[in-house]
Amino acid sequence: MNEKLNEWVRNGWLIEHKTSRQEISELLAVADRDIKDASIEDLSLDAQFSIAYSAIVQCSKVVLAVSGYRVTRESAHYRSIQALAIILDISSDTIKKLNEFRKKRNIVEYDRIGSTTKKEVVEILTLAKEIKEQTKEWIRKKSPELLKHQNYRNHKR
Repeated sequence: MNEKLNEWVRNGWLIEHKTSRQEISELLAVADRDIKDASIEDLSLDAQFSIAYSAIVQCSKVVLAVSGYRVTRESAHYRSIQALAIILDISSDTIKKLNEFRKKRNIVEYDRIGSTTKKEVVEILTLAKEIKEQTKEWIRKKSPELLKHQNYRNHKR
């Protein structure tokens, strides 16, 4: 077990969690759906941005679940993004960018409309796709049995 994640458990930021093939399948299906929906150009840039961000959060839930954890409510999105850095070994530059996107998403969701640029949407959607692929590859190496239940793509609607 990772010492940093153990520390988070002691701090009450994570709790131990036993996952299942079905849970992983469903979380990956949500990430797929979010990536697909974030690509819909008829949506506002703010909506596309928020949906792509959601796909990244779903991937963080997946890697945490496979690792035997889930985040508590306190700073859940922040911890989720930090978990990607720890578990998937994502670069500090990418994590910095994800934290900027996390803050931006909060502004877009709760404070102000129309502040998202097309460039930001392209950037976050690209990151969402990359992180989803990294997540799947990591599962294949760490716990491939969690991908065998059913092809999570069957959940697409």
